[in-house]
Amino acid sequence: MSHAERVFQVAGTYPVPVPLRANDPSFYRQLGAYLESGLPLFAAMSKHRHAVAVVGYEWRAPASTQLKGVRYAWDQVQALAFVDDNNLPYLRVPVNGGNPYSATDIDAFIVALPEKVHYPADAVDSLAQTLFKLAPVVALPPEDETIIRYFMSTGADLRCFVRERESEFDPKLVATIMSLPFAQYIWVVEFATETQWAVQQVAARAVIDATASFLEVMPLWLMHNRKQALVFDRRSLDPNSGSWALQLADTGQAGFTRMHRNLRPTRTK
Repeated sequence: MSHAERVFQVAGTYPVPVPLRANDPSFYRQLGAYLESGLPLFAAMSKHRHAVAVVGYEWRAPASTQLKGVRYAWDQVQALAFVDDNNLPYLRVPVNGGNPYSATDIDAFIVALPEKVHYPADAVDSLAQTLFKLAPVVALPPEDETIIRYFMSTGADLRCFVRERESEFDPKLVATIMSLPFAQYIWVVEFATETQWAVQQVAARAVIDATASFLEVMPLWLMHNRKQALVFDRRSLDPNSGSWALQLADTGQAGFTRMHRNLRPTRTK
């Protein structure tokens, strides 16, 4: 791991090593989030004394589980795609079980982040659950029925995504997204019920400043559902004058389209 980290540093990136710690359920959620962000990972498997590049993933087929409690996009991943010099590319590796590896054999990885990204995936993982406390302002699905997905993107990609699906949004929200001075890099957090997940829709979305300090308590730009939005202008030093709520007109949509801007899903028959 230390040798790989130095290689990434010499290449001009900012490598972040993420080890698997005891009783840390967020490790694989972080791995999946960085993959969804379009960032290939250098992954180590100590039990095999081997390392691979992880470059993609495969969703599980949607199915009703009736499980209770907050779930994450990682819980919906069926397999990862490895580039492994011991095998032909690309190697499909199931999350649980498989030959020669299981995806859960990974016990450390390195992600090479862009220069300006300071807010890591583990901070997003912690903040995502905290956002349920904003539910009186921006209602989220019931906490025990929600699937949370988060990934890194850019402010420009978010604006492009909203423009392409403008009919899904209240014009006031579109105007707000187009005018907010987003940082170059953002984290997008999506909240969906199991039913919405099955049809690639979400109930609500939050936008986090990926260039914020990881010590910052609430590095939000925006949080919205179909009826309300909470907006933060992060240029303001006064949190009271720098944030405001928007009441949105219901466009009649059942939900918002899930955002895919990095690793795009393949088309299958």
